[in-house]
Amino acid sequence: MQSVNCRTFIYGSAIVVLVFLALLVTNTFFAVLEDETSIIDAANRPIIKTVQQFVTGQGQFEHPPLSDLLLHFWLPVAGVNPSLVRLPSILSYALALLVLATVAHKLSGPVAFYATMITGALWPFGFHFGRMAGWYSFSFLLIALLTLAYLHFLEAPNWRRWLLVVGISFALVTSNYFAWLVIGLLDIDLFFSPHRGNAWKYIVLGLAVLILAYGPLWIAFVHDLQGHSEMSTGMSSRALMAAFCLYALFVSESVAPWFLRMSLIAGVGVACALVCILLLTRGLGRRFYVGFCVLFSVMATLGIIGTKRLLFISGWLLVAIGCAVANRHQRRVRALLAGSLIVVAVVGWMGIITRKYYAAPHFIEPWSILADDAALYIKNGGAVLSNSPSFLFYLNSSMRKSGLSSADHPGWATGPRVISLMQSEMPADRMEGELMFVRGVNTSANEITGRAEAQMMSHCRLDSSTNLVPDTGFALKRRLFPTNPAEPYRITVKQFDCGAWK
Repeated sequence: MQSVNCRTFIYGSAIVVLVFLALLVTNTFFAVLEDETSIIDAANRPIIKTVQQFVTGQGQFEHPPLSDLLLHFWLPVAGVNPSLVRLPSILSYALALLVLATVAHKLSGPVAFYATMITGALWPFGFHFGRMAGWYSFSFLLIALLTLAYLHFLEAPNWRRWLLVVGISFALVTSNYFAWLVIGLLDIDLFFSPHRGNAWKYIVLGLAVLILAYGPLWIAFVHDLQGHSEMSTGMSSRALMAAFCLYALFVSESVAPWFLRMSLIAGVGVACALVCILLLTRGLGRRFYVGFCVLFSVMATLGIIGTKRLLFISGWLLVAIGCAVANRHQRRVRALLAGSLIVVAVVGWMGIITRKYYAAPHFIEPWSILADDAALYIKNGGAVLSNSPSFLFYLNSSMRKSGLSSADHPGWATGPRVISLMQSEMPADRMEGELMFVRGVNTSANEITGRAEAQMMSHCRLDSSTNLVPDTGFALKRRLFPTNPAEPYRITVKQFDCGAWK
């Protein structure tokens, strides 16, 4: 295996700085998503409450608590600034690219290093999901560190190096339940490596330490597995979702599959790239690629596949791409791979720049602007109600800027003139005067939202109604996934005059 020299490391570090700055500067152009706001709001709570949830086996958010606990200590620094909340994730993503490039260098040399770095830096999918607050980029970084530690161990197996592998593995499994499969694949690889003679000793002791140290988290893990086993998703829906996720992993959500001219070009590019990677990789590079395919297939089969979960497993794909580009023996195939990746990237970035073709427009919803308008509405004596976690997250920041709130941590807005429809019905005694209703896509609160809107339409005068962010795939989603509610517009803003409650 080849070590990274000082010059290559400096160049790689420069690329990392550029990636970090690019994500940081563009952060305000991409909305904080509902999943992020839920994680942030929960991280605001005292640590003891988070720990108690896992000790009792309840768990939260379908992942273990390490990343949430670390985020808890960052929130006082970030304050109510939505961009600062994402800063650790952006840093984690940028550092992960450097670590993964180092892995590729060990396997296939300097060309693989730069290929991995440049692919990650220009990756449309990473540009979106690498910035998300929560466990996403943190787990991506841990996968990269674990892979590098594993290669470090293979170079000269000993218990000190294996302890590093086990330590990073523990951080990973306490950040993501699916990490157990990642560790299982590495153990299988070790068992069939040239060091197979002593492999079983390292594997048995490492797993024993992890299983015992995991302790009460096992209860929450089993509870989460039971929840997924009760999900009833048809095989056709799973296959469609898996196909979309594979497409989005390369192109991102910035160009939806139903924009046929661009998506067909990108789809052919993705298919060519997948085949070329398999043909060009050898040894550990190919085994990492196969490992990625296994992880993706298991997620798809279990019905837990989704774009937000793809970053976690994509590190091995980036390493495989770097190793494939470094193959000097099949120049035509390598040229086809490079051309395919360039075409896919161009399509993805075209969607990012134009902001017209998003499959799921949640990244470009104008919550910041709406929150500022809502804060002014509250300041003038009105009340605001919403079912959108993202809107309430931005409203918290806007209210602080307007002097309407003393909140110093990011989270969902609260107050006498703020009504959340996410978890409870709207109290009848608060339904009076001027009301601004901001409805977003929140499938978990559909029934509550519907009843609240029906109340307002029955007892209040509708002064204005505005629809924002059309969902270009509404008709197709309704036809392919009839059981999943869909709306033609992502956001609806209505203003009512309710007078006195009757």
